[in-house]
Amino acid sequence: MPPDPTPVMVATVAAHPRLPRAIAVIIAAPAARLGPQLLDPTWEPEILGVIVDEREILRSSEQFAPFAHRLRVRAESTEACELVRRVHVLRRLGAVVEVAPAAVGDGTMLLRLASHGVPVAIGPESEPAPEVLRAVTRHFLRSPSQRSPIEPFFLIAAFLGGGRRRLPPLVDFFRTRPGRHVYVTAERRVSLSRPLALAGAFFGDLDDGFAAWRASALWRQAACFHDRVFAAPHECAFCAHWRCCQGCYRLPDPTSETCGGWRAAFDEIRECHGALTATLAARGTAGNAGP
Repeated sequence: MPPDPTPVMVATVAAHPRLPRAIAVIIAAPAARLGPQLLDPTWEPEILGVIVDEREILRSSEQFAPFAHRLRVRAESTEACELVRRVHVLRRLGAVVEVAPAAVGDGTMLLRLASHGVPVAIGPESEPAPEVLRAVTRHFLRSPSQRSPIEPFFLIAAFLGGGRRRLPPLVDFFRTRPGRHVYVTAERRVSLSRPLALAGAFFGDLDDGFAAWRASALWRQAACFHDRVFAAPHECAFCAHWRCCQGCYRLPDPTSETCGGWRAAFDEIRECHGALTATLAARGTAGNAGP
């Protein structure tokens, strides 16, 4: 019998029975598990990451110690400001703080976390206010207190510096690649990603199974996203940041207008990198221009 051609996918599963105190578990999901079997409490999946609410970390961080360096803390409320007082815990756990755009505020909290050695990432589900995005971008580029990556800015800078062979593009970092990632809500609804689930776009229900998900309109739309970008061509086809972004902010519709603020921030990083490269080239040290 020929092997099943279905690849192992990465599933972000909310309310997984193996870790009820976590918001979601990121697991490697083989073909045989792409359905209701994802929630089988007797199955011990390969856990790639664990996403927890900031209140759980503030309440009891030690319960997540077994997942050190695989931990993502989701900051979605004003309570996330309290995380700054627990930077020693976050550093010990090797945690990345994923900040929802609505929780970015004026940017102070995430900049303080990054300045204290805690990696942070602003989620792709929406844009922060333009003035906040500019302030965070300029802090990332110029602040001497910057100690840890602020995503997505670090990946953009790394790709400009030649890091694309060893670093994931944004579409993988934020788990939104069609045919590679799925997101399962606490209500057992299945989507490509959390941002699309929040927007009400789904492949179907968990009980429908993988074949039904693949036959859905959303799956077909997402699967041909790259082809549509270059066939028309759409704006993404001409974007200087395509290699790193790969449509992360527009999936599944390349005609959407959902990345203007991000693109402006990425352009500023590109301009800064270009100026640095030119300066170093004039000094004969252009090979050291990467981040």
